[in-house]
Amino acid sequence: MDLNNLSRRDFLRLSGVSIAVSTLGPISGCLDMGETGISLAYQPPAIGQQAPYLVMINENYPEEYEFGLNTTECTYGAEVVQNYLEGGIDIGQAGEFPSLTAIKNNPDTTIIGNYMAGKQILALAVRADADFGLEDLEGKTIALPLGSTAEWFIREVIKSKTDLTPEDVEFKNSDPQAAVISLSQGTDDAAVLWHPWIERAEKEVGIETISWGFDTDYYLFAPIFARNDYLEENEEEVQKYMDARVRAMKYTYNNIDQVAEWMSEAESGQVEKDVAKRSLEIVLGRTEVTDENALQPWHSEASSILQRAIQFRREEVSPDFPEIDISDYIESKYTENAIDNEAPDLFGDIEF
Repeated sequence: MDLNNLSRRDFLRLSGVSIAVSTLGPISGCLDMGETGISLAYQPPAIGQQAPYLVMINENYPEEYEFGLNTTECTYGAEVVQNYLEGGIDIGQAGEFPSLTAIKNNPDTTIIGNYMAGKQILALAVRADADFGLEDLEGKTIALPLGSTAEWFIREVIKSKTDLTPEDVEFKNSDPQAAVISLSQGTDDAAVLWHPWIERAEKEVGIETISWGFDTDYYLFAPIFARNDYLEENEEEVQKYMDARVRAMKYTYNNIDQVAEWMSEAESGQVEKDVAKRSLEIVLGRTEVTDENALQPWHSEASSILQRAIQFRREEVSPDFPEIDISDYIESKYTENAIDNEAPDLFGDIEF
């Protein structure tokens, strides 16, 4: 990894400006891009969020659908939620745990869509030259953003695939960029990464993926959520955005090479095209990892997946987390309409 050739956002992450915010402290790593329109936070270069966004921008969907986008770039989900709770954005996107934190702290929140759903999104990685495997994690340090869906993932992996408990390992709070560097330097023994950090670490550091989410109860359903008052006042504009987003997902499905090129350009070469392409191929189910497509605007079992995440969080992570009936916080009409309008051939078999 070239530490002397970092983008501004990577420099902020590495210099400590982007600190762990699972406790929702002061906003740190999010960068407001200063545009006008729907105020939206996303986490580049995370595949499920960045790919559709870049398609929308490069294909001029906002102009075609007549809506504006004011994007705020964040490092990971806890920062998105913090920004959302402080009124900095109208629409947020994050994994289950951060999204549930948003609902806990602002019950006037509704889940309107999803940007990714699958078990091939997160991976537990070690250096390729490590002399231990999944069964040898006792006493090892694992880097991940605590309070995020990555924590659900790693706890389920340990619970389902080893004879250990989470108390047998040490969790270190870390964003993905810092985790890749800590692996390269040998500071941490393992890390929970997601795309394209997985592929970037494979190429630049040399890592081995010792577990995906398969064969566990973990399942990533990554909500798109918004405040109720904003939805009531901007229903037509939100529907236009969701239409464009589903169309962008379909474009990604059919144009991996072009989207990978846009991703590389957007990251100023920090994510090379072949790395972005490999990430997209895994997400879309076109590799040896899995044949399931995770770039989905919804999931037929969305409510049960999120309810399972709530239960796990209460039982294994935060006993004081409130009991929530997630069905009270879901409104799928925006996604249903978007699929009908833009991609019934690709997503029409999703049940709502």
